[in-house]
Amino acid sequence: MRSGDAATDDAAKPALEQKRAPAPKWVRSAAKALPATWVTTGALVLFLGVTALFGGLAAAPPVKHHIAQLAPGKALDTGQLEVTVRRAVLIDELPGSGTVPDDGERVLVVTATMKNLTDAPVQSGVFADEQITVDGLPAQRVNGRDEVASVARVDDATLSPDIQPGLAVDVAFTWPVPADLLHADDTIDVHLSKLTWFEPKFLSDEAPFWTTPTIKAADMRLAIDDVGAGADQEAAG
Repeated sequence: MRSGDAATDDAAKPALEQKRAPAPKWVRSAAKALPATWVTTGALVLFLGVTALFGGLAAAPPVKHHIAQLAPGKALDTGQLEVTVRRAVLIDELPGSGTVPDDGERVLVVTATMKNLTDAPVQSGVFADEQITVDGLPAQRVNGRDEVASVARVDDATLSPDIQPGLAVDVAFTWPVPADLLHADDTIDVHLSKLTWFEPKFLSDEAPFWTTPTIKAADMRLAIDDVGAGADQEAAG
């Protein structure tokens, strides 16, 4: 190194030292007294404390879903469907509904209008037993088999009908129930749920779709009309 350069460096040192305010003596002494791992841990604790204060690493609060209280005839928008539950009926049998009662059973019917709000056909029966549920129904039938809900169009008895985009269809949800479980003027609590909209991972060729798990969206209480052997008897009465 040339002598002139050394002189220049020495001359610059005081100016640089003036710009850097020295740490207080007690800070330097404390830092020398602490092991390096303690200093690192202390910085981490400080970071976590500040981050938690501002919510950066705090656990996200649970999402609260609004559960509507609906009256019969009031529509529910699930994003996929507009569902309007209308009536609950108890009947001896309902041919074409998909539910065939055994001895000691009757058929519980919940009628509804379902309108497709999407731009693709909706298979109404795929998740029917999860989207509309009724409190108090036994898990097993009189014959010991698992109880399963069915859904059919009211006008032509098509089971699990496809609902075309923009169209509304009247359907009947049915369950086999023990003959002595429900009676005229009893009430049932009906729960409506909506499906989850699934977005495939980035760069996936798979199209998004509606699927489970279902999310509870509305509650409703319905009074039961007991029509005995069926519509013919009701009309005759």
